[in-house]
Amino acid sequence: MEIKKLTEMIAKRVYPETEKEKNCINEFGKMIINRGKLSKRIIELINDSKRKEDLLDSGTKQSD
Repeated sequence: MEIKKLTEMIAKRVYPETEKEKNCINEFGKMIINRGKLSKRIIELINDSKRKEDLLDSGTKQSD
């Protein structure tokens, strides 16, 4: 769950809450959706890189 918290912190920095979001519920909703999409994409990238590392590590084990 640590990765989830880190991605949420990054998303809050990329999409900060401004006066516009505080005053308009539609803008606030859009901000939350954008943060969620960014967090999800970051987690997908991390998982993809882990899979690639696992594939590369298994290839070296087979050649040994």
